Amino acid sequence: DGAVGIAQCPLSDGNSFTYDILAIETPGTYWYHTQSGHMGIDSYDAVRGPLIVHPNGTDFRLLVDKLNDVPNDLPDDSPVAYESERILFFQDVFLLSQQQRYAQHIGNLYGPASNNEDGFIAATTPWEFGTCNGKLREIITVLPNRKYKFRLINGGLHHALRISIDSFPMTVVAADSEPVEPYKVDEVVLHV
Repeated sequence: DGAVGIAQCPLSDGNSFTYDILAIETPGTYWYHTQSGHMGIDSYDAVRGPLIVHPNGTDFRLLVDKLNDVPNDLPDDSPVAYESERILFFQDVFLLSQQQRYAQHIGNLYGPASNNEDGFIAATTPWEFGTCNGKLREIITVLPNRKYKFRLINGGLHHALRISIDSFPMTVVAADSEPVEPYKVDEVVLHV
């Protein structure tokens, strides 16, 4: 990471570079995106995705092995015991490039920001469409009588998303990578 020729040598075609990252953040669900003045305004749209930081410790190592189908002996009464985990990475997507959208904003082609009925600032950029895990329609298969953990991430640029599962309450166990006292909800709002 850094300037070519100063921080590191450039990579030639067909080669790769592996980053070893020491995560000192609170364990939880995060996401990343590119950010570079050298790439121009479109750099935000270039690369983005989920980043999961697991706590250190035997139970969590066993959980990661279990989620990756590696046999283990994780006790069923462990607070981290669930049969499966799904990451749902949502993004808002636009037909115009980021430069074109920026030009429309500075040219006052969109109205000023206002508050919605919940008191939050409402985006003035019109919603066009979104994706989940890079797909227009993501189908998540679940089996009856199993416990699932859904890591919901809004990796979008502008819009909050209201997420619900028809006729199925969800239990929130963390928000913004911080554990919370679990509580049941019919829907969650994911802000940018």
